[in-house]
Amino acid sequence: MQATTTRPMIMATADGAGVVSHAGSRLLADVADRTTLTGQLAEELAGLRKPRARHDPGRVLVDMAVAVADGATTISDVAVLADQAALFGSVASDSTCWRLLDRLDAAQLGAVARARAATREVVWAQRAELTGEPFPPATAAGQVLPGLVVDLDASIVVYHSEKELAAPTFKRTFGYHPMLAFCDNTGEFLAARLRRGNAGSNTAADHISVLDAALAQLPDTHRHSTPILVRADTAGCTREFLAHIRGRRDDAVSCEFSVGWAITDKERTAIGVVPARVWVDAIDADGGHRDGAALAEITGVLPARSLTGYPAGTRVIVRRERPHPGAQLDAFEERDGWRYTAFATDTAFGQLARLDARHRAHARVEDRIRCAKDTGLDHVLDQLGDRSGVWIVDDTGFIKKGVRSAGVQRQYTGTSGKIDNCQLGVFLAYGSSRGRALVDRELYLPASWTEDAARCAAAGVPTGVEFATKPQLALDMLARAHGAGVLQGWVTADEAFGQNRAFRTWLAARAVPFVLATRSDDLLSCPTVTGTRPTTSPSWPGPGRGSDARPGPARTGIGSTTGPCSRCTPPRRPTGSPPGGATGCWSAARSTRNRARTPSWRSTAAPALFRRRWPS
Repeated sequence: MQATTTRPMIMATADGAGVVSHAGSRLLADVADRTTLTGQLAEELAGLRKPRARHDPGRVLVDMAVAVADGATTISDVAVLADQAALFGSVASDSTCWRLLDRLDAAQLGAVARARAATREVVWAQRAELTGEPFPPATAAGQVLPGLVVDLDASIVVYHSEKELAAPTFKRTFGYHPMLAFCDNTGEFLAARLRRGNAGSNTAADHISVLDAALAQLPDTHRHSTPILVRADTAGCTREFLAHIRGRRDDAVSCEFSVGWAITDKERTAIGVVPARVWVDAIDADGGHRDGAALAEITGVLPARSLTGYPAGTRVIVRRERPHPGAQLDAFEERDGWRYTAFATDTAFGQLARLDARHRAHARVEDRIRCAKDTGLDHVLDQLGDRSGVWIVDDTGFIKKGVRSAGVQRQYTGTSGKIDNCQLGVFLAYGSSRGRALVDRELYLPASWTEDAARCAAAGVPTGVEFATKPQLALDMLARAHGAGVLQGWVTADEAFGQNRAFRTWLAARAVPFVLATRSDDLLSCPTVTGTRPTTSPSWPGPGRGSDARPGPARTGIGSTTGPCSRCTPPRRPTGSPPGGATGCWSAARSTRNRARTPSWRSTAAPALFRRRWPS
């Protein structure tokens, strides 16, 4: 496959004026194009492209990957690339990205893996043409390790919302516990498996699944003709996993292992009978002598049953060294003053010091994982997530002088409190004890605009945009959040949205709790009782009111409704409220005088975000 690109040509000069933001991300996009990754994805996902579709699925996935590496925390952040059309070319909208991700089933994800493997084969072949070697050698203690080295490890990824598979972790956090695999020679991220936060570290099935996926990413020529060393910590030291590694030899894949080995009473007993003359000196990361560290093999002095079920030829090697000040030692280590670690390998030959240095080089995987988190694994909306968080839907206006800005006309806006010449935008924000952020936004286009195609085209409005009410725009944003699995917590909005029955029904149908303002004479419905009206309740001091405010009857005006209720059971009616009202989802009318003020934390960046969507 030939490397192709449809991105605009760029030229770097030393005498230019101005600053081009995100220019470095263009290099990442170019790498995907030049290495044929974009083309390989396009070919594998060709079945997902609809006739006359503007955006290719492969290009959409590449753009999303570039956005995540650039720091995107939501799919809508792909707009950052779309705003730089002169740099990145045509970029799909966030709704197009949502639709593509929604269609990626297990078969399509397999196609993505095949595209990645085909691209890696091209890149390694290109390197072989330039340097004579398809991949750089892995090293340990200053010496080259033969063949390829694959490192496996698991890591905690902290999330704060109850997404699918998110669960409490052994580190008393909440999130995921993915299993990852890297190629130590090249530093490449080969494969991963998303797991629940409470997944076990030594789950053999997960290790086997990730290892097979990682080996499938290696070009066939090297997978079947190059020795491969598989390294893991003590979590990988299970009979099933090591037997699987040995079994890959039946598939013409020459695999060896080097995994951590836990120190138990059996190992301590064996260590106690090792003569002092058996211990040999260890070496440091540069290959020099390491003071205070020594090695010994204890395979022959372990109980015979200790190695039952492990592949034939498994060796257990112990390392001892003087502990650093403050190190935590067990009773055995406290007694003789040494700190012990062990690893198991089926490599038959080699000095113990070299085998130990080779295994300790597995620590480089921590840097690989840290890099993966910095370039996307940790970039999620849940940085602000909290179980007490609230999603806020509201509209606001932007006062304008002219008539050319998209959607501008004389209409009521709360910004000035009157009918004014303005644009209106609908925004979805999230607030919690951790912080607040604008999440999504939509421009409100009045019918007078959507019915005038020439005017829309002149303002840069994409063709095909139809009229949508503000509640409909809000539902579009909530649907995107719900589809991403991040719509956790309550949703709140004012009367403009709360009195819309379709808006309330959508939330109730998805069991999303809500607190919405509505008219005091609004007709409400719930799953068990229909035709109910909001009840009235006494007024109470609003934000900023004095403590001498007295309860009184609510005036006819704005009300609020909460729902959906637990099993459609209403909470206790406030003291002083008249009997009757909803027996399903409870509501309480509040006077206009007592309406909560607009939150003071409303983002001042809203106009900038607003302009990113539509040209002014």
